Amino acid sequence: MTQGEVFARERPRLVALAYRMLGSAAEAEDVVQDALTRCADLDPESIRSAPALLTTVVTRLSINALQSARNRREHYVGPWMPEPIVTDAEIDPASVSLAFMMLLEALTPSERAAFLLQRVFDYTHEEIAAALGIEVAASRQLVHRAKRHLERRRPRFEPAPEVHARLLLAFAQACRSGDLEAMHAVLSEDVVARTDHGGKVSAVRKAVVGVDHVARLMIGLSAKMGPVGGEARLLEVNGAPGVLIVVADMLVSVITLETDGARICAINMVRNPDKLARVAAAQGLGVVGESSDA
Repeated sequence: MTQGEVFARERPRLVALAYRMLGSAAEAEDVVQDALTRCADLDPESIRSAPALLTTVVTRLSINALQSARNRREHYVGPWMPEPIVTDAEIDPASVSLAFMMLLEALTPSERAAFLLQRVFDYTHEEIAAALGIEVAASRQLVHRAKRHLERRRPRFEPAPEVHARLLLAFAQACRSGDLEAMHAVLSEDVVARTDHGGKVSAVRKAVVGVDHVARLMIGLSAKMGPVGGEARLLEVNGAPGVLIVVADMLVSVITLETDGARICAINMVRNPDKLARVAAAQGLGVVGESSDA
């Protein structure tokens, strides 16, 4: 197998790692392309293990990119969420859900890298230490700290996929029918609705909390889209069923839900056009107000 073939084989794994590090599919692609270019310039005879080398370069570039991204996110307008991606049945939903990705934001870049390499990509502490350029003991400490941070924030329930799908369908039906009582029935008392808009589109600027406030918000948004030909399309997004809101062949929003096993406890709506481009392209749709500086 040639070096180019090895690089091509490793690319999906590297993109998966970089995406989980950065929360941005676009930035993940850039990091991986940078890593592949750097490694292609090396003498093939000097490379003992191309997969290990590529993992090391992608991990370190991702750490640098994440540090820069965090500075930008401090000035982000409104709630920040990861860029949604279309997924298939083969992916582990727990490792790529938007809820999990947002939990990872509580970690330092090095903690995030060590945790992902160990828990998601099954790397040993020796391999993690080599990738990060640290001692094995430091790798163990990073993973331990990461687990401790995440356990404090992790939801108590992780519902079965069929439960998640049932709640999503009930939610979509309540939106379509405008049935406020039905919407109340699927939302938890302390449900929260967040919209990632980045200041680039018209949207609710702060999180909305409480069953009545959120129910009226979602019914109101659905009513506004009805007269202009809006439609809701179900699609696997970040490892779980999600909803695409489409108006006149233009993607307006991607909605994902978090549940407690019985009701919906969070509604996440991504409306920043820069974060919708890839999902839209995969569905043959356009995005209103798309730009390139997300």
